[in-house]
Amino acid sequence: MTADQPAKRRSTRKPGASRGGTSRAASREPAASPPIARLPNSIAAAGVGIAALTIYLRWLPPGLTGKDAGDFATAVAVLGVPHPTGYPLYCLLGKLFAWAVPWGDLAHRLNLFSAVTAAAAACVLHLALTRLPLPVTLDPGANARLILAAAVALLVAFAPTIASQAIIPEAYPLLLLSAATLLWLCAGWGAATTPGSRQLRALAFLAGLGLTTHLTFALLLPAAAAYLLGIHPRAALDGVRGRSAGVLGLLFAAGLVPYLYLPARAFASPPLDWADARSVGALWRHVTGGAYQGNWQGPGVAALAQQLAHLREDLPLLLTVLPLLGVVALLLTGRHGRTLLLLLGGTVLTVAYFAQGYRVLDARYMLTGGFPAFAGLLFTGAAAVVAFAPRRARAAIALLLLAAPAYSLLTWGAKLDRSADDRTYRRIQEFMGALPDDSLVVTSGDFPIIPAWYLQQVEGVKPGVAFLHDSLPFRFPAFLRTLHRQRPDLVALPPPGTPPEQALPSLLRAIDANLARVPVFTTASTQGLSGMYQLDPVPIMEGSHLWRIRGRAQAVSATPIGQETPVPPSPQ
Repeated sequence: MTADQPAKRRSTRKPGASRGGTSRAASREPAASPPIARLPNSIAAAGVGIAALTIYLRWLPPGLTGKDAGDFATAVAVLGVPHPTGYPLYCLLGKLFAWAVPWGDLAHRLNLFSAVTAAAAACVLHLALTRLPLPVTLDPGANARLILAAAVALLVAFAPTIASQAIIPEAYPLLLLSAATLLWLCAGWGAATTPGSRQLRALAFLAGLGLTTHLTFALLLPAAAAYLLGIHPRAALDGVRGRSAGVLGLLFAAGLVPYLYLPARAFASPPLDWADARSVGALWRHVTGGAYQGNWQGPGVAALAQQLAHLREDLPLLLTVLPLLGVVALLLTGRHGRTLLLLLGGTVLTVAYFAQGYRVLDARYMLTGGFPAFAGLLFTGAAAVVAFAPRRARAAIALLLLAAPAYSLLTWGAKLDRSADDRTYRRIQEFMGALPDDSLVVTSGDFPIIPAWYLQQVEGVKPGVAFLHDSLPFRFPAFLRTLHRQRPDLVALPPPGTPPEQALPSLLRAIDANLARVPVFTTASTQGLSGMYQLDPVPIMEGSHLWRIRGRAQAVSATPIGQETPVPPSPQ
């Protein structure tokens, strides 16, 4: 027997081989990289990205939106630091993108930045899915893989959890792009016969860089590491020995370099800086979200089921069985199938577990990093359906799945469309227009303070208006330092470092000391102030509330500061 005869025998084990002629050992091997020519696959991926971007542009808001949009936009404008965990890569790339795009105001440019990033994530996800090393028995063939990957990538792009964040200033699109890239690199490692050190180095750098997009990227790394070790243990262990380990550590550290943005900007004292990272402790507290640790409520079976249900709700009803079918298919296809399930299923469960324990209203968006892995399970289930279907029906099934994203658009498109949504901008314009430039506004919640930052720092509207929030300055001392610099004429302001339990006495002291000096206003829901002061309503846009504080209410005018009993706010 000649040396080339074994190679010839191995070459006959290809994905297109019939199942009847495939040995049990071969069925447990991962499929080789799918026989899709690079050019058609790249064209299909580009088509997915263009399709996603086209829809996002149709839904794009014209300007400023609510929630964190004003925070991110202001941070980009002044090169400041937004809320934890700081999102340095978003601030740097957002600034570069806003500089490069010559049309629209800053808020619109950052809306566009999110859309472009999310569309790029859809493109990379398509490439990752076509590269996914499915067991041979589940491989539906090259053309079907390409069609299924496009369908699944677009389903993710148009899922409400993803699409709602892809058209506003948010860090989640960057997280999605990082997670899709991680899946692409892991799929390449699994598909390679002998993976090399270059792939490990790319993964090490991405592991660090991904953390600078969103801290929940860390949740993806354990399953990824287990997959690398499980699918090619010798190559993985060789890659982390000796000098190679030092190189990987340096590349990981290089990915974390954007975090240096936080202390660098802290010493520049920008108008917006939640972190004030002048020390290692302050930097660590902000990067790890120390101020939000109270939101973690621990495990709960019902909450975990709810987060997994959110993933299901983002799919058309008829497709909800496919991820479960993907799990079963991988369980039944040998070691390589179960190792791939460890990557995909392990990632989904880890992210869902964290999201269920993080009890906040927008916890479902914490699932973003797990969507590429969820897409992998969906793709595997769809591939199994096509692979085991009669040959004549395979193309029809694949094309039917390709129509699923259109169903998603018909189902959720009207709710996701924000092309005419300018309510937040009109509300804050009218709110600021009702205030004298030297006002002191005592407030709570996201509105009006966060969108007001945007108007003041980006558009130069009423820059002298000072906001004293009933919570943020006492959890993030940098706000009080900024307030003291902004309005040195105000007296009795709380000093930086005032503990949260002293918030109410500090607010009342500041109000009483400045009533005779400057106009003082409140949103009246703040700490029950409506029962402590004489308030004159200011007529502004429906849905907003503003009162001018005239003096102490008679019932509490003689009560010493610090001994007040908060009175519930009057119905609004």
